[in-house]
Amino acid sequence: MNLLEFFSSPSKSASSETLPPTRASQENTHWVSPEITVYRRHRSAVWQCRFKLWDGRWHRLSTGCEDMGQARAAAIKLAEQWSIREELGLPIKRPSFAVVANAVIDDLRLAASNSQGKVVYRDYITVIERYLIPFFGQKTFEAITPELLRDFDGWRTTRSRKVPKASTLRTHASALDRVLELAWQRGLLPLNKTLPALTIQGKCSQPRPNHQF
Repeated sequence: MNLLEFFSSPSKSASSETLPPTRASQENTHWVSPEITVYRRHRSAVWQCRFKLWDGRWHRLSTGCEDMGQARAAAIKLAEQWSIREELGLPIKRPSFAVVANAVIDDLRLAASNSQGKVVYRDYITVIERYLIPFFGQKTFEAITPELLRDFDGWRTTRSRKVPKASTLRTHASALDRVLELAWQRGLLPLNKTLPALTIQGKCSQPRPNHQF
């Protein structure tokens, strides 16, 4: 039996399996196989998945899908890929946002030191250090959802004590894009999912008054 058959094979005892600890009463849970479930949290449209590897531990990821049929297929594929990593002795835990973001900072600083960087690179570094890492730091890229970005918008306004201007939002969005680009290059982005983007619509910058004497 190959890995795909192992994870997708039905089981008469699936309904009697004990789910890993979770807020089951608040979730809509479906068994895909004895080793895989898909579930949707309260007030979330995106299906999550749990799967148990050969080490006996349950792992949780976002499928990035709102359709349950697509979520079931994505869950099987994720479980299969992680099992291959386990079999090859590769790390199971994926790097956090902070790990990739710090690598982006290193690249930006290196470019600046070689006179290859743009002035805006300093702004990107400030945004990553002051806003992105403090909020997203320990999260994986699968956890970045539209709901999380809306939470970030509110958190950022509270942290800065003002509503950001459109130019500021564009800088923040570009800084986040650089982190996501490196994550994509390293194969860390979720399958079948387009990561949401930060809003760039904010207050317009007001021109300075033209004082005439």
